[in-house]
Amino acid sequence: DVCSSDLKAWTKNYFGKEGLNVPGVTTISGKEMGGWIQYSGSPTTAAWLAQHFYWQWKYTGDKKFLREKAYVYFNDVELFFSQLLQRRSDGYLHLPLSSSPEYHDNTIKAWFPDYTNYDLALLKYFYSTGAEVAAASYDRRPNEWLGMMQDLPPYASDSTGFLIATGQPLDESHRHHAHLMAVYPLGLIQNSVQERDPLLTASLRQLEKIGTRW
Repeated sequence: DVCSSDLKAWTKNYFGKEGLNVPGVTTISGKEMGGWIQYSGSPTTAAWLAQHFYWQWKYTGDKKFLREKAYVYFNDVELFFSQLLQRRSDGYLHLPLSSSPEYHDNTIKAWFPDYTNYDLALLKYFYSTGAEVAAASYDRRPNEWLGMMQDLPPYASDSTGFLIATGQPLDESHRHHAHLMAVYPLGLIQNSVQERDPLLTASLRQLEKIGTRW
């Protein structure tokens, strides 16, 4: 449709890649509006929006929506990621640059040469749910989707829990808990009171220590 073609044109113009990504700041019709480039031009916005396509299908069981909307969207976004991700010497696939919403604001420090846990969690979620969408659509490639997910590195962490990015702990009160995307809303890291992930426990203690000023 028109919105899809516009987004593909924007993706080609901004990233120089085929496929589809979505500007992080748009009009209601999907036109890019600009803004802080780390977030208005984030490479993983389309991966987060994929959650809505996935939920719509899972909640409704609508097979027509699955075939004509969700499956098409996932494939268009996957085409983009397949060209953007680069394999490095550690054997994992990486984004050229990464950011975490509004961390370090609109400064050069907002760019990280390695994954932020925000971007990484979104990519892992995209490929894991994409495998399910592909299988339900009788696509013969669900194992390829899972293989891409397995080619992504572990989350960055240290004694304070989940980090913003490698070498960057949550060291100030912050508006976004984007470093915990894998816990919520993506649900990639399951948790219960009886079996709490130790990294999550450390992360919650770090949040309490820093406080909620911002």
